[in-house]
Amino acid sequence: MPGSTEDNGMPADNGPPAPKGTGEGGDEQGTARKFPASVTSATGTFVGAVALGVGSTIANDFQHRQALMFTLLGALAVAGAVYLWLQTRARRPKAPPGSSVGGARAQAATQAPLASPPVLSPSPARGGPPGSASASGRRPRPAPHGAASGLLPLIRVIVALGALLAGAFFLGYWTLGNGFAHGLTWGALALAGVVMLLGGAAILAWRGRRRSWGGWARSGSRMVMAFTVTCLGLSAGATLGRLDLVPACRVPVEIPVLASSENVAAVHAAASLFEQAEPTFLGQSCYAADLTVSAARSDGDAEADLESGWGPSALSADGPRPDIWLPSSSEEVTNVISAHRGPATPGMQIAGSTGSSPLVLAVPTARADSIPATDRAGNWGTLYTALQQHGISLSVPNPGQSATGLLGIAGIYRDLTSTGQRQIAASGSFPSDSGIALCAAAQAAEQGHAVSSAYLVSVAAMTQYRLGQLNEGACPALSAPFPSLTALSPSDAASLDFPLVSLSWGGNSAAARLAQGYALDFYHWLGSTAGQGVLNAYGLGPPQPWPALPGALPSRSQLSSALQLFTRKAPPAQVLVAIDDSGPMEPYLQQISSAVSQVLGPGPTASLGARDSVGIWAFPGAGSSTFQALVPLDSGATAQRDAVAARTSTLSAHAHSAEFDLITKAAAALYSPLAKAQGATSSVILLTDGDSYRGGQDPAGNTLVSVGDLLKPIGAAQPIARVFVIAFGDAGCAQAPPGSPRDTLAALATTNGGTCVNANDLGQQLGQMVSQFSAGR
Repeated sequence: MPGSTEDNGMPADNGPPAPKGTGEGGDEQGTARKFPASVTSATGTFVGAVALGVGSTIANDFQHRQALMFTLLGALAVAGAVYLWLQTRARRPKAPPGSSVGGARAQAATQAPLASPPVLSPSPARGGPPGSASASGRRPRPAPHGAASGLLPLIRVIVALGALLAGAFFLGYWTLGNGFAHGLTWGALALAGVVMLLGGAAILAWRGRRRSWGGWARSGSRMVMAFTVTCLGLSAGATLGRLDLVPACRVPVEIPVLASSENVAAVHAAASLFEQAEPTFLGQSCYAADLTVSAARSDGDAEADLESGWGPSALSADGPRPDIWLPSSSEEVTNVISAHRGPATPGMQIAGSTGSSPLVLAVPTARADSIPATDRAGNWGTLYTALQQHGISLSVPNPGQSATGLLGIAGIYRDLTSTGQRQIAASGSFPSDSGIALCAAAQAAEQGHAVSSAYLVSVAAMTQYRLGQLNEGACPALSAPFPSLTALSPSDAASLDFPLVSLSWGGNSAAARLAQGYALDFYHWLGSTAGQGVLNAYGLGPPQPWPALPGALPSRSQLSSALQLFTRKAPPAQVLVAIDDSGPMEPYLQQISSAVSQVLGPGPTASLGARDSVGIWAFPGAGSSTFQALVPLDSGATAQRDAVAARTSTLSAHAHSAEFDLITKAAAALYSPLAKAQGATSSVILLTDGDSYRGGQDPAGNTLVSVGDLLKPIGAAQPIARVFVIAFGDAGCAQAPPGSPRDTLAALATTNGGTCVNANDLGQQLGQMVSQFSAGR
């Protein structure tokens, strides 16, 4: 037709311009009018919630089937790519049949410019002839009809947002969530990778903003929605992945820790906090190990157990073989290393000091106020002389069993004459640690006895004493406040340095390697602010320099000389162990037999020396007898100790016990002419529940009062006898005879300087008591 577009490539007339909403992209704009922003936002939220639920379900179902998960992700990627390709094809201009786009462009370029805009031929919908073309050379699309014209763009948006959300969810799940599930380091790397990936995608989108899909991306509302959906998917996926993909944790390895009685409370508290902080401090999601803290009966027992390779006797007495050792002093480590090393002796690696605690003299405050300030600032010798002038005796821990006692004696003996040295050793009561010594002061004060002794202890022990935190195994719970003690600090006093030692028992197992690495981790944490805060709360000061500075501790020759001197000057000991085998004690007899055999039976022990004597009685005896001598009181010869296990295994419960009659009989045996000639110290250890007669009077007429009068020394030549009690039953040390509430087992024990403890770790408690009476000759 002349003048038509088909004939000359030009429009026939200048009709009105095409209305908005038609042409390329017109469908989407028309949808915006039909679906307001609020509807689109609500729809997007709904779609996001549904997609999140679907994604969570898929993640939960397929987290252990990764091949299927990646197949699904690949299918989503392919579907998204196909969709974008189809969208691009749909929006690409098409040439009319028989012509090419290039030809049309060339023909249009040769035409002169028009004075007015071309007029499109009317479409069939406007009454024009069918088959007419638009000014662009494309056949006009037929206008959508009905509901499909509004739902099609919405479906496209839903599909796009669903694919975007699913992809973001799985990216967050498998990248961010999986990374943080394996630790902070991997999580941080995964986060950096995701940020780089999204940043690169954003740059590519910006550079391609003029492409066919750029129009959609430039829409502000759609960009906000896409950004929101991406963040939602990433955060949801990362959260669920962090919870679901944490690797299965192995059972934590048990790592035994051997502490000293001076720091066991502090180490126990620190170990608990370290385990809580372990994932953060070590940067891992699983707990690798559990620390089990215990203390040996004494420092000397710990050294002996390690030197012997921690055999069965050490296991039964002092607990499992340790992988970490926290002794009171590095002097103990030197002792073990310098001893004869057998094939079972562990290798030792000292990490360094974890804290410090100077040695002091704990003096009753009322008595300490009378000591001049000039004397308080003096050395060991000056302070000891001041104590003597004010009638204050000195109680020291057993230097053969306690690092505190050994370091203290080495300092004191350096400044004293031979007479002063003998006076210290003559007391015949040497607790195995500071806590037991301070417990004696607290118990005596509770029973109304005046405290007239000073105690060689550590500042850490003094702090626990003031806070009422003395070890329950060494001291029962006391209702009365502890008597006030003042710490006098000698100018030349040494300090405990509490080193951490990693023990290697041979082999190269995974558990052994973990224990060695864990020991260093624990050491570094103890040096942190959190670790030092715990240790300081228990009286430990800052760590000492490592290796120790010259002169910080006495030399090995000074320590050895002081110990030998103390041992020579200490008197022999007589120890009578009395076992209550009355009816109520039946549940405890097997336990008692095992503990007595462990401490006094055959085998290596540092509790008694060759000059000491020991005997074992059971009370009541057969018929009307007050007691039965299972092992007669005699020196600790091999034959004597060999009989302990066999004799104590015959114990059987019967009748009622009469402890006041028993102590009267025991005093007659202990106050022998030979003991008096030797100046021996005598002690009775009662293992009883206090089952006695009504009114506090035993069949032979003995009472608490008569026993107290009997035990008090008569003249300077009379040997001292003390009563120590390990109390069984619910009442423990508070047990009293019917009708005599004041005649408690604690009152009996403190009559002449003894103590009462509630039965807890029987083998350890009995061993500590026995070692308290002997210097270990």
